[in-house]
Amino acid sequence: MQRRAGSDLPPPLSPTTLAPPAWSRIAHHPKSQNPKHQRTGSDASSTSRSSDSEVDLNSSDAADPLAASCPAHLLHQRARTPSPPPPAALDAVATADPLPPPPAHAVPHPHAPQSAAEAHHHFHPAAVPLAALVEGIASVSLPHPATPTTATTTASDRRRPAPLASPTAPDTNMSQASAARSSSRSAPNLAAVAVSSEVMKLTPYTFPTERLQLVQQDPRKEPLVLVACGSYSPITYLHLRMFEMAMDSVSEAGRFEMLGGYFSPVHDGYGKIGLASAEHRVAMCRLAATASDWLMVDAWEPSQPAYVRTIAVLDHFHHELNVVRGGVTLPDGTRRPIRIMLLAGGDLIESFGTPNLWAEADLHRILGEYGCFIIERTGTDVWAFLLSHDILYEHRRNVFVVKQLIYNDISSTKVRLFVKRNMSIKYLVPDSVMHHIYAHRLYIGEREPPSAV
Repeated sequence: MQRRAGSDLPPPLSPTTLAPPAWSRIAHHPKSQNPKHQRTGSDASSTSRSSDSEVDLNSSDAADPLAASCPAHLLHQRARTPSPPPPAALDAVATADPLPPPPAHAVPHPHAPQSAAEAHHHFHPAAVPLAALVEGIASVSLPHPATPTTATTTASDRRRPAPLASPTAPDTNMSQASAARSSSRSAPNLAAVAVSSEVMKLTPYTFPTERLQLVQQDPRKEPLVLVACGSYSPITYLHLRMFEMAMDSVSEAGRFEMLGGYFSPVHDGYGKIGLASAEHRVAMCRLAATASDWLMVDAWEPSQPAYVRTIAVLDHFHHELNVVRGGVTLPDGTRRPIRIMLLAGGDLIESFGTPNLWAEADLHRILGEYGCFIIERTGTDVWAFLLSHDILYEHRRNVFVVKQLIYNDISSTKVRLFVKRNMSIKYLVPDSVMHHIYAHRLYIGEREPPSAV
């Protein structure tokens, strides 16, 4: 409503802003009051209807004599504070002017008045729309109390569809690892069991050469074979990446020509916590190496009757490659010996300083006769240790440090803990290794020292 000209008073509030109670609107219905109290003219046309379900206080066919003399805000004040209606007026309104019917699309309310005579006992301006709204809400399927919704979803929820709510439904928080182990008849696990008889064989022993480069391409370079000794319980993607990072370093430097790489799993006599049997560890290494065209697994070390020192393993490779096979063939048909070097992570090199763990004579031979490629690992300072360790510094020209450009701290210890805690290990190890672990239920219920993580 517009402010009247020449008035300093605020504009009056419309009936839609401060609506009176339902009974007051019935009592002041235009047809139930004296015509002299009805407004017409500009006052009547300036106020609009609030809704079809409300009674309009401002529309009439007669003129209000007070409208011309009384200020507009007094008229609205009178309309907002009515006196209680007499019963006779209510009856007159109920019989003379029944309430309009609800819209055709509205759903009838179960307690709606059945006749016009009952209207003044049940009328509420929003009764019909509210009934329709309640019916609409009731028709919405709410989540089952056993499966409450949350504001966020976990990765485990995104990996698989949520089960139907039922008394026998599986736990919605079951991890992928737990689900895979519980399904002993799954196709990947059955396939893993089918190949286990082949990949787990340790005897009869034969030195693997199926992916070894037998002819050197560039005779100006020194032929090289890398050997990685370790537990591999289980083998992870980081173990595979170590060979690839060493290959990149060799290609960049241009001094060596890489002929092949070997995994040599440690003997069971090593006695480390969480160490699976040699058969399983050799099998997992073989499964992981199938995706490579230059990596192989040698089962000589774990098939020995007792624990074998690292220097003895390197001597074994020298014997097989240079003594038995006479080295590598050059393009002109001649042969030359192959350089054999140890591939290790920064944590293994730091163990060189542990008292009574490595014999000094073995360290001199490992670093002096063979040499070592060291892959930096997260949290290790290889260069600082190289400077502080006397034997390493003495043979520093045979030590090649490879920096990780993309840091990867996956460890076998963490993978074992994930399996124990029913957490997923997918993308931490090759799928074939994961299915072998599940099929043979490895690392379940085993104890891990808290300091190992």
